[in-house]
Amino acid sequence: MIVLTCGHEVNDFAHAFDIMHKATDRQGSKAISYSTVCGACEDQYRQAGELFDSNEQAKAWLQQERW
Repeated sequence: MIVLTCGHEVNDFAHAFDIMHKATDRQGSKAISYSTVCGACEDQYRQAGELFDSNEQAKAWLQQERW
């Protein structure tokens, strides 16, 4: 079994998704997290509007003052 960043287990990486999502650092500032998650967790991040489709999109979010 493979334990993913989300804590769920899969049999192989064909059932895993590499994502970039909104996060915070240890000081509570904006950060981008690179994670490997299961399909259900990827869907939750997508529905919450927390996924980035590109590095440019993630960088633009970091530069905005609002969260």
